[in-house]
Amino acid sequence: MGASCSQDSGDSQRNQKQQLANSRGRQTYDSQTIRPSVNPRITIESTRGPSETVSSHFSRRTTNRSRLSTLNDSYSFEYAQQVLLDAYKGNLDIVNKHIKEGFAVDFPLNQSGWTLAHIAAQMKNLEMLETLIKYKCDLDIQEIGEGWTPIMVAAINNSIEIAKMLIKYNADLSIKDNSQMTAIQLAEKYRSREVYEVLVGGVRNR
Repeated sequence: MGASCSQDSGDSQRNQKQQLANSRGRQTYDSQTIRPSVNPRITIESTRGPSETVSSHFSRRTTNRSRLSTLNDSYSFEYAQQVLLDAYKGNLDIVNKHIKEGFAVDFPLNQSGWTLAHIAAQMKNLEMLETLIKYKCDLDIQEIGEGWTPIMVAAINNSIEIAKMLIKYNADLSIKDNSQMTAIQLAEKYRSREVYEVLVGGVRNR
């Protein structure tokens, strides 16, 4: 009888320990699933709001000339998506209004860290680029997806006038993207013949 009680007590203790171990194992698994340490961007996207997802790119900027101390974070967080949409629609007056009211001109607008200068280059919006230059945007800022600068985006999209303006304002043609390609090499790869010639001429004149 006493041996049976002792055995039951031992079994109960072992069951409790096993349940505790299982519980700890589930907690560890859940934590790793929700907040994986190998990819900070996924962690932020899966547990926080969209504005905080954008903020994760600050720590991953590849440019050395980022002016983070001057950014009006709260305003930029709030209006990032709206500014992104207006930029793609070509609503320059609205974009300009947001910048005047405190939107950071180099603020990352999407998960790849594209800025207004990248969008201007992609959309071949010369007027927008002129406005951004007036606000002293970083012409050599690299987005994090491919490591492209605005002039690389111009090269890929054969944005001739954009490339000319970026060269005029001394955009760096020696920067390499994540694949170790320069703007000239990208222009050649994407068969942007006119921009390729502009870029090669820009290098020769420096």
